[in-house]
Amino acid sequence: MKSLGQRLTEIRKEASLSQKELASRVGCDNSSISRIEGGTRLPTPAMLSRILKVCGAVLEWRDSEYRSNFDEIQHFLDSPAVSTAAHIKGSQDESALSVREFQTLAAAANSIAKITQQATERLVVDIIAGTGGTTVSSVLPVILQSTPASSIEVSLYLASKASPFSSYFPKHWSMEAEVVLERIRNGGLASKNAQLKLDVFTYDFLPVFHGIMLNKGHLWLGFFGWRHFSGKVELSGAENPHHYYFRQEHYLADYFFRVFEDWLENMPCEKMYSFSE
Repeated sequence: MKSLGQRLTEIRKEASLSQKELASRVGCDNSSISRIEGGTRLPTPAMLSRILKVCGAVLEWRDSEYRSNFDEIQHFLDSPAVSTAAHIKGSQDESALSVREFQTLAAAANSIAKITQQATERLVVDIIAGTGGTTVSSVLPVILQSTPASSIEVSLYLASKASPFSSYFPKHWSMEAEVVLERIRNGGLASKNAQLKLDVFTYDFLPVFHGIMLNKGHLWLGFFGWRHFSGKVELSGAENPHHYYFRQEHYLADYFFRVFEDWLENMPCEKMYSFSE
């Protein structure tokens, strides 16, 4: 099994960079790269990230337990549970999008469609939202109409009006949530060529993040923030910036997926509606 240093050497050479060129672009001295590749020094997480970015490469991690103690990374990488591969620019996985930042969730709709178009058999969509207004009006219809998948499973989580945070909800949230649920119950969501399974839940306790996850590998992540409106502090949701993460592209992205999945799997919630074609 190759060491981390040997693997990084291969990645650098495949990118046609000398140690000196890589050091210059990473922002360190040549001796640091030499020691890392020689196995006498372990890179910090930040330096490893910069090296991979400069080389246009990624490490694919298949172990869900990323070790926070970075001193153990070499042993961790050498374990049979981990597979490493370099993807050079121009041949990177087509699933990764070039644009990563979106000012709002609605602005990410087209990028989401690019990913759903690649799902040909089964598409699993997990959504944590506030009221679901933006999701149901601007995003879910795009997903349902753009994917060629024969089976679509959607789990949608919405904030409950009984939430202890409800006093901080914007005034339109309560009414909007009811409109969204009514639209869903009346068949306002449909797929043109797939069997659709839809479950809608409400939660009381506000998650750290909200966003959309596709097939556990693609995540558009936003956050619940605060804003001052008419002299009052209110929660904000879909209008906050969102960032796209591709799970296999970078080991640090897996952390956000695990936080998102933890809320999906464990948060107290109540099923409000279920539909299956």
